[in-house]
Amino acid sequence: MHVELRKHATATETISIKPFVTPFGETDELLCYVGETLLGKIMECGDGEGKVIALLPTLDRKRAYPWPSADMFLQALLHVLRSESNAVLSCERDTDQDKVLPLTGYHDVTTVLTQVVKFSKDGTGTCPTFLYQKL
Repeated sequence: MHVELRKHATATETISIKPFVTPFGETDELLCYVGETLLGKIMECGDGEGKVIALLPTLDRKRAYPWPSADMFLQALLHVLRSESNAVLSCERDTDQDKVLPLTGYHDVTTVLTQVVKFSKDGTGTCPTFLYQKL
């Protein structure tokens, strides 16, 4: 699951970017936060045109990230989608194996994200494949 922000490569008003710090010091891994809630990490930086954030469900669970609760993550992600007019959210369960459901309504996004968080948390239910972009 990824969010693409088609904006500046630096932090937006909604998201702050900080390096991951281990007991051995800072790494070159850049983590994205909404307030104090970890949202994900930068996958790739564009040439000033935007950034792609790999969201928590796609990250290595064995890493010592400051993992938020499922509800905190969901609320932070919904905040980004409400605040960033150029955010594109994609979730692909089986990498090009399922039909991608295009979502345009915010209510639809909250429904599928609730399913994604539940699936990521305990492996139950289904993980939908979808693309959301504000129109």
